[in-house]
Amino acid sequence: RKGVFVCGDFTDRAALARLIDPKNIESGRGFTDAKSGSDRFPTGPFLVIPRDWRAFIRNERIVTRVNGVVRQDARGGEMILDFEALVAKALRDGRRRAYVYRGTATPLLANGIIPRGTAVMSGTCGGVIFMPPMREDILGRFLTGRPASASVANRFVRNERKAGRYLRVGDRVEHLSTSMGALMVDLIAP
Repeated sequence: RKGVFVCGDFTDRAALARLIDPKNIESGRGFTDAKSGSDRFPTGPFLVIPRDWRAFIRNERIVTRVNGVVRQDARGGEMILDFEALVAKALRDGRRRAYVYRGTATPLLANGIIPRGTAVMSGTCGGVIFMPPMREDILGRFLTGRPASASVANRFVRNERKAGRYLRVGDRVEHLSTSMGALMVDLIAP
């Protein structure tokens, strides 16, 4: 049996930009630090246990809005990686210590298994607001004399904030679903 619920996925994009391995984005470096924290995984009000979980997910409509503006509107069947692909990837790569959290290499799985009750978060549909560094971010690093990765990341974060692509205090994020209820998160200062 599979239980399904709507949830949010908040990422510290500045931490991700500073910690990611630009030569090997698939390594997962930076993602663990950027996504881990008690305030980065709010969950919705209902747990749905469908008879046919694959059909349920495929047809479930999920909408994400920020301050009333739609950022994502898709069916579960449009996920970049579906649940089965995510589980297969975790089982295949989970013993490697590729994931780093606070400077310590950490395996995704303990003893090569996914424990009962583990939440597997779905892949993302199109519409995620994360852009890789632009040409201007990269070229600007030659003028500073600082290490390339730190300079590019800092310039990139500054430009993304200036462009208004990061969430800010006072923003409201809504995750709405056809059958799993809704989740509203108001961003407040720490």
